[in-house]
Amino acid sequence: MTTNAQMGPAMGQKKAWDVTVPDTYAESHIGNTVTKPGAAAQKTAQNKIDKYSKLASTQIFYLFAIETAGT
Repeated sequence: MTTNAQMGPAMGQKKAWDVTVPDTYAESHIGNTVTKPGAAAQKTAQNKIDKYSKLASTQIFYLFAIETAGT
């Protein structure tokens, strides 16, 4: 059985994952999320992309950002 992870340009390349779950109502995000839905996930995802940008030359980077409204 062949999976999507084994096909295409990703075949044989190292892969890295990062999962981040920002809180919509966190003080660090509320200024953006009050006017734009998904802003916390978008901001956090961009921060992770910037943080791991050097991986792009050696690995395929998969980022999952899921915004939550707290508990």
